[in-house]
Amino acid sequence: MRHYRGYPVLLIIAGIYLSCACSGAAGTKEEMDKKVEIYHAETAMDYHTAVSDLVKGADTMIISTDKGKYESARLLIKGDTDLDLSGYEGVCKVIADPEGHYTVQFSTSAYARKASEKLNALDQVEYSEPDGVMETKNGRSVSRVLELLWIC
Repeated sequence: MRHYRGYPVLLIIAGIYLSCACSGAAGTKEEMDKKVEIYHAETAMDYHTAVSDLVKGADTMIISTDKGKYESARLLIKGDTDLDLSGYEGVCKVIADPEGHYTVQFSTSAYARKASEKLNALDQVEYSEPDGVMETKNGRSVSRVLELLWIC
């Protein structure tokens, strides 16, 4: 086994595989489907808590550095209560509430954009739009989905 700066090459390759795990860039479709985390919230508070945790931990899931309206690589979706969003390429996590609201984290903004275009063409989907960053009154940046949840 060759070493690079004292670290086995095997560990570097394993790290690359793990960082791409939910991006659809490594492994078979069956392996990727197993990596999608799906959470069905029973109450609005459960949904809010799960989305808040998702936003806080999203940096560990996103592997792109794209800027723009899809920068968060996260979609806000309103649709039928039985939508299956796990099959879209690059999905890392899906959070659903009982009323058909979904927050979906993708590994890249490109995957989020592609999925949003497909979702908006479906009759079962009222809307699919990117989650963005908003400025609060005190000048802090916050995810738009969290801002909307705080207003409710």
